Amino acid sequence: MLLFRKMAITVSQTKELFNINTHFMTQTIKETREQLKGLSNIAKEKRIEGTHPTINSVLVEMYAQDGAGELHSLDEWNRRGYLVKKGEKALLLWGKPKTKTNETGEYSYFPVAYVFSEHQVEPMKKTA
Repeated sequence: MLLFRKMAITVSQTKELFNINTHFMTQTIKETREQLKGLSNIAKEKRIEGTHPTINSVLVEMYAQDGAGELHSLDEWNRRGYLVKKGEKALLLWGKPKTKTNETGEYSYFPVAYVFSEHQVEPMKKTA
């Protein structure tokens, strides 16, 4: 359970609050970003207290309290010889900043990073 300014909140409550249980593939990128922003606003208070260097570190701690120990992208789990179990929902983090250029100029943003924990994957089956 995380404590944010005299408010106790569990990861499950946070997920429910921001409807993260909705599969990310059925959402638009904008909706997913809004959910991650909501989680980040909660995490921001903990970061301001000086106990964490980044918003992502607070989010990782929140996921860890819900049982997630090792977080990787789908591609990384696949490289390690694992598949994400059917029906599992990605956990959300902020990705590395990216810079793009459009007709109005250059801009930077943080993309949404979809990660999975060790509890959401299973070893790939070897084919003969």
